[in-house]
Amino acid sequence: MKPLLRMACGFAALACSTLVCSAEAWAQQPNAIFTNQPGFRIPYRFDQAEMKRLRAKEIRLFLSRNGGLEWQHVQTVAPEAGRFDFKAAVDGEYWFAVRTLDGAGQLHPDANVVEPGLVVNVDRTAPDLQLLLQQSEAGKVQLSWSVSDASLDPTKLTLEFSQGGANWQPVNVKAQSAGQTRWSVPNGGQVSVRGSATDRAGNIGSAQTAVVVQAGGLGGPMRKRPDASDYTQPIAGNSLPQTSEPAANFPFGPSANNSVAPPPPGDPFSALSAPSNRPTSPAQAPTQFPGESKIANSFPQTSAATTAGQGRINTAEWGSNRNRFNSNGRFRAVKSHRFEVNYRIDDVGPSGVSAVELFVTQNNGQKWFKYGDDQDKQSPFVVEVPEDGLYGFAIRVRSGAGLTDDAPQSGEEPSVVIVVDRTPPQVQLLPMQQGTGGQMKKITISWSMSDDNPNDKPVSLAYSANPNGPWEPICSWQPDTGNYVWNVGQGVPSRLYVRLVARDAAGNHSFVDTPQPLLVDLSKPTARIVDVESNDPQ
Repeated sequence: MKPLLRMACGFAALACSTLVCSAEAWAQQPNAIFTNQPGFRIPYRFDQAEMKRLRAKEIRLFLSRNGGLEWQHVQTVAPEAGRFDFKAAVDGEYWFAVRTLDGAGQLHPDANVVEPGLVVNVDRTAPDLQLLLQQSEAGKVQLSWSVSDASLDPTKLTLEFSQGGANWQPVNVKAQSAGQTRWSVPNGGQVSVRGSATDRAGNIGSAQTAVVVQAGGLGGPMRKRPDASDYTQPIAGNSLPQTSEPAANFPFGPSANNSVAPPPPGDPFSALSAPSNRPTSPAQAPTQFPGESKIANSFPQTSAATTAGQGRINTAEWGSNRNRFNSNGRFRAVKSHRFEVNYRIDDVGPSGVSAVELFVTQNNGQKWFKYGDDQDKQSPFVVEVPEDGLYGFAIRVRSGAGLTDDAPQSGEEPSVVIVVDRTPPQVQLLPMQQGTGGQMKKITISWSMSDDNPNDKPVSLAYSANPNGPWEPICSWQPDTGNYVWNVGQGVPSRLYVRLVARDAAGNHSFVDTPQPLLVDLSKPTARIVDVESNDPQ
């Protein structure tokens, strides 16, 4: 079956899918789609009513092979055909655009301005993978690799090694087009390496090589310093040397529940109920979870801590709460006791990764606790904390040979700080004022708002003729200036309700409505003399 390549353009629009550039990207060249198949289908879609209005006769496919400098009409189909079948003669980049021919012989859009709606790169050449395996010294082997390909996907490089031709294991290296690594083979013998590289079109290139390594330690057993690390295998075993740990473990370790609270809605009014269902204060989070009571009693308490769930744990060590999220990018805010900490591991050697450890502090690094190990050693690390507050995190990675940085020490600042805040902002609408004279079409909406972790633009306004909506926006998210001047336009009802929606940095939302409708009177009474009657008594 021929692959489907889709796009959107013109009155007859090539349909969208995962291989598509949207019509909004027309102002620039769409991202190229790579394929190793020379033949493919290009479906298109169209508006039936628009086709009927234009009295469309045919849909034309145009092709450019020189980056849009010149265009060639290559195919014509009836509007109801729904697709083009195209076959590339040679590998290379193909730009496509479509036009609709109407009953008057005119092309739509204008044929003088042609922009690509789809760019396809046909590539049937596999990557060229070169492997160089050699003995660097007795008992040690060195591997160098390089990959050549115009559309290489470096993330899909795989390298494996074997001793004696069996039990292939991965060589853990940073995926890139070229690199070098080495490891120890103390007993010597034949070492084999094989690898594969994939390009963006799906072509796969592979290579394999081998070398005989002389055993190390000739002339007697090799001695080493007691504190020296030794890469005895590219992939180390499960036994790891003991390292110093902080004095205590964090009372709540990694959670088996990977659920994470969904992000706040983009539309500030879509998820908010009518006034009859106003949200109440969020339920307080438990200070302990089932089965954790003994450990929880050892949790360090600070004088600044308040009732759990209130979002008020703000100690002086963290700095001004209003400047946290704009300072150095370390602070993140969430509205759930369960969240994910994403991390990236760099410079992985041939021994691989044996452990990923997460450490936590509640006082900006004055005291650290070990939170736990990431069992799958792959980002993200799912974290669960007992209550609202500020939590600083640092991560340590242990290699397969047991090498790792020291655990965080007292005074070391965390890499990232998570503000757990489930308390929505406190907000109040103040009396509104309508302008007079030339300002009568302007209404000043005033409010007061408070929150420990405010958003940069925390306020949005809407109005409705009914207390239950639907709500029409007055303004999108605005800074907390305390008031907003609404320039009332045409079509606004004379009696209306106003809703103020507030959000904080964690994504908590609250809202308040005017309890009674606001009377908006834009009429200015006028008078004119229509007649004069005598009032002289007879």
